[in-house]
Amino acid sequence: MQSEEGLYEIIRGDLLHKVPEDRPVLVAHISNDIGAWGRGFTASLDKRWPTVGQSYRAHMEHALQVKSWVLGSNHVDYVDNDKAVVCMIAQHGLPGVHNPEPLRYGVLVDCMRAVCRLAVRDGYEIHCPKFGSGIARGDWDVIQSLIKELWVDQGVDVHVWYL
Repeated sequence: MQSEEGLYEIIRGDLLHKVPEDRPVLVAHISNDIGAWGRGFTASLDKRWPTVGQSYRAHMEHALQVKSWVLGSNHVDYVDNDKAVVCMIAQHGLPGVHNPEPLRYGVLVDCMRAVCRLAVRDGYEIHCPKFGSGIARGDWDVIQSLIKELWVDQGVDVHVWYL
């Protein structure tokens, strides 16, 4: 029986080489809203589950063609019976001079709430990289607080991985 508060741990290692095989796992990370893929965590993700990147790019291509708003949505790809990858689309564009911090915190909160509902409903524990603080240029302390408030405090076990 799970306690009211979930487990929270930070683990040094490569998440994608150590995904637990004996329980339902949801791998959550941040993606951008323009369909760019292949840098940062997604480069490793492509090596483990290439269908995730293919599915995300197809989803984004369609959304951009029909001018469907995707910022703030999640793209879920089920890679195995009890494994899923969630691309939380909370990064607007790519970083640059005119976009120094592409992470959108309000949008991230919406994405994380939806991830929590999925995790609770289907019994997933969440494994994730230290998302949002790399290419998206977010503040890890803020993101970590959101993880605790929106996932751990809701009873979800969360394992944050870093290399």
